Amino acid sequence: MTQLIASNQLTLTNINDGQSSYTHTAYAYSADGTDRFTTVYPNLNLLSQNDLIQGYLLNTGSLTPPNAGLNERTSSFLEVDASQSYTVQVFVTLAIQRSSWCGIGWFDENQIFIKRTAFQESNVPVSGNYTYHYTVQPPSNAKFVRISFRMWGDGKLKLEQGSTATPWLPSSSEVTPADYPTYIGTYSDTNVNGSTDPSKYTWAVFKGVDGQNGADAPTITNVQDQIYLSTSNTAQSGGSWGGLIPAWSSGKYYWSRVATTFSNGMTTYSIPVLDEALNQAATNQIKVTQLTQDLDGFKTTVSNTYLSKSDASGTYADKVSVTSQITQLATDINLRVSKGDVTSQINIEAGRTLIDTKKLLLNADTVKFSGSAFIPNAMIQNLSAEKITAGTLNAANVNIINLNAANITTGTLSGANLSMNLNTGEVLFQKGVIKKEDSRFSIDITNGVIESYSPNGGYTLKDGEISFRDISAQSPSSIEKYGSISYDWFPGGLFSSSFDAISVKGTAGWGIGTANAKKGFLAESTLGTFIGGNNKRCSVFAEEVLELYGGKTFGSGISQGQAMVRVGVTDGGSAGGDGIDISANKLRIYTKSFSVSLPDQASIVAKEISMSGKCSVLGDLSVLGSKNAIHVTRDGVRATPAYETAESYLGDIGRNYTRENCEVWVEIDQLFSDTVNTDIAYEVFLQAYDNARFWVSDFRSDKFLVKSDKPMSRFAWEIKAKRRGYENERLVLQEDFDNKMLLDTQEKGVF
Repeated sequence: MTQLIASNQLTLTNINDGQSSYTHTAYAYSADGTDRFTTVYPNLNLLSQNDLIQGYLLNTGSLTPPNAGLNERTSSFLEVDASQSYTVQVFVTLAIQRSSWCGIGWFDENQIFIKRTAFQESNVPVSGNYTYHYTVQPPSNAKFVRISFRMWGDGKLKLEQGSTATPWLPSSSEVTPADYPTYIGTYSDTNVNGSTDPSKYTWAVFKGVDGQNGADAPTITNVQDQIYLSTSNTAQSGGSWGGLIPAWSSGKYYWSRVATTFSNGMTTYSIPVLDEALNQAATNQIKVTQLTQDLDGFKTTVSNTYLSKSDASGTYADKVSVTSQITQLATDINLRVSKGDVTSQINIEAGRTLIDTKKLLLNADTVKFSGSAFIPNAMIQNLSAEKITAGTLNAANVNIINLNAANITTGTLSGANLSMNLNTGEVLFQKGVIKKEDSRFSIDITNGVIESYSPNGGYTLKDGEISFRDISAQSPSSIEKYGSISYDWFPGGLFSSSFDAISVKGTAGWGIGTANAKKGFLAESTLGTFIGGNNKRCSVFAEEVLELYGGKTFGSGISQGQAMVRVGVTDGGSAGGDGIDISANKLRIYTKSFSVSLPDQASIVAKEISMSGKCSVLGDLSVLGSKNAIHVTRDGVRATPAYETAESYLGDIGRNYTRENCEVWVEIDQLFSDTVNTDIAYEVFLQAYDNARFWVSDFRSDKFLVKSDKPMSRFAWEIKAKRRGYENERLVLQEDFDNKMLLDTQEKGVF
């Protein structure tokens, strides 16, 4: 890297206003500079907030649990340089008259405790955000430090090298690009110290807006040596960091660091060091800007002198000068720019202009030469043949780009990769590309690819597959935006083998349907037919009826049929209704939990229906036949039929005994009472387990009274009460069923 040793020094003859100009720099997080304005660029925190642990350091160096409610934390061991000073800052939110405490423990290279320094901000007269800092010098034998502080609810701790307290910034392991100042402001005046008024500065974006995280880690895009001209040889103060070396003056010192910029926009900085080599070279600085005048004319010279490092060790080589000079005399004007041994110049005098340079660029809409021009060698991009009026054109050396083919009527036009027979119309390609001028449509003969794209995407046909993408598949950044259509192989399942078929795959979803397909919602009607889905959902719908058939036929005569599911049928089985028909010789449902919630018109017809798993029916369940519980016994699987009554009753059974007074109140289980109505008459049946006579003497909604003719007599009881909501139902007529059809079906042995 080349570094500037001197700049911005001006010598004017016979001009002296006695004023010096100073450029001031500030940083902020908003375009007007008002958000977190600072004239000091924040240093990275040397400690991580994630490493803070519960407890605080005693003056013996040991860690003790925190005081209740004070949220006291302590850092891990941090390595320090005993020759450098350090600044500790505490950022905390306090209630008025509260106190914040900070303790700094020093340890030697073996982490043996040396001493502790404590600071306390007592009875803070404000309420809200509060910040305080201290600059400390480690003991000469210190190698590590641990810092304790009282953070209350949301406190933060910062440690940085040097005596300047800079604004809050996380550690290198926690910092993100958004944490750095995003705007830089500058202005110049004759004051040594910059203003704290943001409106005096001209603000510009200091760091670009963060992009989305990529899959790859960020890479280094730039490494820059930076220089700071400080008023102190122990800390950076009174200046700012930059890529060029500012002009040195007595009593000032150069500091250096390395700024590393990454592809994600983040920049990290090395620890600043006092640059001894540059300070030694400072005495060799020169003036860089001169304006002189004599009787012949004016001469302006701007010269920047650099020191270049000869190798990675940092050794400085000879000076390199870059100079620009304008000389104005009565007879001519000369403009000259030099860098090392390379010089470019323009010299203007009466009747003659000289341009002397290694490379000349003329960038204009029109360039005209009024006289003759001598050009030893040139490449002309466009040449009008109308201007060629004499001489000889050797066709062997001419490439014809545009040719009027109106008079070419027969024969074969052929080249290395193309043959066109004008008689038969046959066009043969060996390789090449046919494409539209805007490249939105192309046929790549070489790679066998056809593509068509618009600003919203398009398709690529290659190797028997059509892929729908964002941009051309030839681009490295192309992605399969929509999906593809191809001839593909499908793996078999548990009960089927693999097979080949046309494959339609969508990245976000897929669908096949009529042009008017639209799924109905609320009062809207379904239109057309459609089948499709996304990564988690598949939808099939039809305007009138959705039918699914499969398998062999079963039955005979008019009862012959095939396994089917028809959605959207009328009572008579026609299309356009609101019913569901399921017909099968055997219907098996394997599931851990099965729920059925049927609409007004729905039927499931099968000679045999099997369900494995939990079954829930939301609504009425009508059974023509027996309802059985199945039990595994030592002599096969046996069925026990359900006990039915003419009315809807639920029952509960229990045991009890009468007390010394020959009676006992039996409480009705609360959960059971939620299912039945005990405000109306219910029945209680008693079974004696002792030689005594029992009877029910009183009925209440939550209990009943049992009495006996002998005390301390045991008995069993059974209560039967009407199910809530069904108190008035008795042998309800099922009008939805066709009684004659069911009788005929029963006679045929269907069930």
